[in-house]
Amino acid sequence: EVRWETVPDSAQAPSDYQHRTGIAVWDEKDYAPKTIQVPLQVDGIAEHEESFRIRLTSVTGALARVREATVRLVEPGALDPHFSSPVMDGGVRSLQRTSAGAILLGGDFQHAGSVPAGGVLQLYADGRMDREVMVEAGSWQLGRSLHRAMAAESGSIVVGGEFVQFGKWPLRGMVGLSSSGVVKWESFRDLDLDGYVHDLSPVPTGGFYAAGSMLRAGGHESPGIIRCFTNGQVDLSWASQLGPGSTITAVLPLPDHHVIVGGRLVLKSGDTPFTGLMKLRVDGSVAQSIAVLEASDSVSAASVHRLALMDDGGVLVAGEFVRIAGRPCRHLARLAPDWSVDDDFLQRLGSGANRLVEDVAVDDVG
Repeated sequence: EVRWETVPDSAQAPSDYQHRTGIAVWDEKDYAPKTIQVPLQVDGIAEHEESFRIRLTSVTGALARVREATVRLVEPGALDPHFSSPVMDGGVRSLQRTSAGAILLGGDFQHAGSVPAGGVLQLYADGRMDREVMVEAGSWQLGRSLHRAMAAESGSIVVGGEFVQFGKWPLRGMVGLSSSGVVKWESFRDLDLDGYVHDLSPVPTGGFYAAGSMLRAGGHESPGIIRCFTNGQVDLSWASQLGPGSTITAVLPLPDHHVIVGGRLVLKSGDTPFTGLMKLRVDGSVAQSIAVLEASDSVSAASVHRLALMDDGGVLVAGEFVRIAGRPCRHLARLAPDWSVDDDFLQRLGSGANRLVEDVAVDDVG
C-alpha cells in the first residue's frame, strides 16, 4: 500500500485546493494504476500559474523511485509556459489532437526550425517535434495552399489542399501519408480529382469526407464533397446532390449521420448560389438550408473556414463574415441545436474577432 498527502507550494489549501490524505492499495498481481482525487477551489480570480505537490509518506510492499509529484494549476485560456513549439516558415491552417494526445498541424510551411516539414508536422503535448513523422520539405507544389492535415485510422494521415503534385507523385488536391510521413501513392493515384480539397473530416462509421471545389472524383460525380474509404478510394454509394459549381470549405459529420457543409452552395433547383450552411441527408441529398453568411463591403464574398460540434449539439461557425442569418457578428458564431443563431453567444462575444477566424475547436469540457 501507498500512503499519500498533499503539500502546499505556491498554491495553498484551502484557498486553491483542498488538503487531502489517502491510501492506495494494490492486491496481489494487480499492476493497474490508481487514481487519487484532490478537489480544486475555483474562485474566479485570474492568477498566475501555481502548484502544489503530492507526497508519498509511506510505501509498503514495494519500492518507490519517485516520492513527490508536482501538480500545476493553470487558469483556463492562459498561455502554457511549458509549451514550446518550433518556429515555422509559413502559416498553420489546421490543428488536430490525435487519439494518442499528439498535435497534428497542417499549413503552408516547408520547415519547422531547420528541419524539413513539408506542410505537415506532429508535435508532442509539450510542443516538441515528433521526428518519427516527417514529410520532406518541398514535397508539395502549390496551386495556392495546403489546407488540412487529418489523422486517419491506423495512424495514417490524409492531407488536402490546392496542390497539383506531392513529391514526385502527380496527386491533385489530396494525398495519403503513412504514420511516418511517406506518400501512399498506390491508394490515392486513382482519385483523379478535378478540383482542390479545403476540408477533411472523419466519418463516424469509418472513412472520411473530403470537401472542396471538385465536381468529380474517380469518374464519380459528387459536387463539392466526396466520401472516401480509409484507403483513399471513393465511396461510390454516396454522392452529394448539390449543384455543379458548389465549393465546400468546411464539413461537419453529425452523430445521426447527416452532414453540415459550409461554403459557396449551388442548388440543382437553379436558385441563386449563396455562401452559407446546409444540412445533407445520409444519402447526400439536401435536407435543409441552415444559414446565409454575408461579408463586409471590403471583402468580395463571405467564407466558412471551420465547423465544430459542441456537446449540446450546437455548432460553432468560424470564417470571414459579418452577418449570419441576418444577425450581426464578426467571423465567429454559434448555432443552437435547432440551428437557430445563438444570440446569447453573440452577445458574450461583444464585437467579435477583428479579422477572419481560420480554425475553431471544442475542448474536453465543452
